[in-house]
Amino acid sequence: MSDDLPSLAARLYPTHGSAPAPSASAAAAAEPRQSVADPAAGHAPGAAKPAAPGEPWSRWGSERPDALPAQPKGVPPEPPAIEGAARLYAAPIRAEDAQRIMDVPSNEAEADAMGFRVDDAAKAERREAAGAMAEAQLSSAEASAAWAWGQRAAHPSYQPPTREAGEAALKATWGKDYAANLATAQAFMKALYARSPAIRDHVTSTGLSNDPAFVQAVFAAARRRAR
Repeated sequence: MSDDLPSLAARLYPTHGSAPAPSASAAAAAEPRQSVADPAAGHAPGAAKPAAPGEPWSRWGSERPDALPAQPKGVPPEPPAIEGAARLYAAPIRAEDAQRIMDVPSNEAEADAMGFRVDDAAKAERREAAGAMAEAQLSSAEASAAWAWGQRAAHPSYQPPTREAGEAALKATWGKDYAANLATAQAFMKALYARSPAIRDHVTSTGLSNDPAFVQAVFAAARRRAR
């Protein structure tokens, strides 16, 4: 998982569109998927597996793990790890700055192609998510990473791993520390969900919480605070 956050934050931002049909339409899962990072979730449907991998899998070894879906062309890549000075727990971002990071094209067609809406309800959800990130004292780098994860999951063609596939990848990576690390990531997300139901809905409905790279990014953000 990229060395950073989630958070999250979010679907970060459940402001995605309706269930995907063609790639230009917004994608909102009909039911919440059972999630690795979220203990209270529904059943996870099997993820489609495109024929050709669309991104490198160096995190898991030289080849993509069998159960982790390769993302179709057009799906935003995993956000890069937070490195250097940005790894330090920097000054918390302001809500207005987080809103600027979470900018969505005002053109409906362009926003729809990204999996987002531009109606008043969607704008309110993004304001809520931005405020939650500020309250959680995410740094600018963390908020940017969180929004990048949200855009990736919002894309109509994004294919989330199943809960089982996500667990297997994390267990292989974390080994004996799996249970403790997962609990740390879940606690971080739980606090963020309490501040923003919009973030919770986005992360769970898109299946992003099953993505082992995302869970690792959440864990990295939580661990920075512990230090």
